[in-house]
Amino acid sequence: MFLDRFRDLADQLNLTIKGVSDILHLRNIDKPAASTINLNECLDKILLEFNNQLNQVTIKRNFEKPDIMYVELYLYSIIKNLVSNSIKYCRENIPLYIEISTQLQHDYTLLSISDNGMGIDLKKYRDKLFSPFHRLNTKKTKGTGIGLYMIKNIVEQSGGYIEVESTPGEGTIFYCYLKEY
Repeated sequence: MFLDRFRDLADQLNLTIKGVSDILHLRNIDKPAASTINLNECLDKILLEFNNQLNQVTIKRNFEKPDIMYVELYLYSIIKNLVSNSIKYCRENIPLYIEISTQLQHDYTLLSISDNGMGIDLKKYRDKLFSPFHRLNTKKTKGTGIGLYMIKNIVEQSGGYIEVESTPGEGTIFYCYLKEY
């Protein structure tokens, strides 16, 4: 029992170290070059990584604006983290539904990712939601607690902002207002 607990702690430490490394990597990139990214192609690459976790998952795409001028690493990170969270925090015995959409919204490209997962009690957690190394549900999955922190930093460093709506037991929508390069 002691060895199992030690392995769990070692695994969590490794994830935390990787998380710190990811944060430092994103902060130390010298103004990466932006390019035109096709969202369908980007999402296809991301979904390949989750292929074995997508049983009974419906993913709807609604790209009014299918191309975006952005840093590919950043966009990939945003979408991958939000899709990963949708998968991690799905409700048991409820088929997962994820919708990913884009549209022009004033001077921004609005990237929305919604799901019908567990949801978040924003009255309780709104102030902690984007804090580094803070996880809201430590029992369901393992993780570092840096995904939302990284997303918020990427979006804001690029001149955008992020908002969230959520209802516990019904799902969550993240709105990423991306300022194109």
